[in-house]
Amino acid sequence: HLSIAPENSVGHMREHGAVECICTAMYAHPSDARIKESGCGALASLARANEVYMREHGAVECVCAVMSAHRNDANVQKNGCWALWSLSVSRENKAYIRQSGAVECIRAAMETHPNDAELQEQACGALKSCSVDYMTRICMSLVVCLLLFLLLK
Repeated sequence: HLSIAPENSVGHMREHGAVECICTAMYAHPSDARIKESGCGALASLARANEVYMREHGAVECVCAVMSAHRNDANVQKNGCWALWSLSVSRENKAYIRQSGAVECIRAAMETHPNDAELQEQACGALKSCSVDYMTRICMSLVVCLLLFLLLK
């Protein structure tokens, strides 16, 4: 993976415009779900390097657009939720994601694919990560456990 190699520091990612390249590729191929799935996965991996930089360069909007365009593709939705979860570590990004409409994309993914346990896990993780306070995160953790129990039963 691009983000795991030691020479791929945040500076290297910025210098080569990794986020912009990934988003451009996804926008350039509107009907290719595999490119969207891979692109969201790449953004999720890169988010560990610098989620604020990625937000500032359109990663959240790109993921939401992809998820909206490919609602029926569980793999796109799964990686989209993973990307949003990965992008929601900083306080600024949590607020931005809540205000950007991304929570609606996550909810739609959960409703469209209720029997996909892996997608539900990624979606619940993203929702939990975007939560405002500690008690909400605890409640979301309980919901995740209950949901996975019911799905895997």
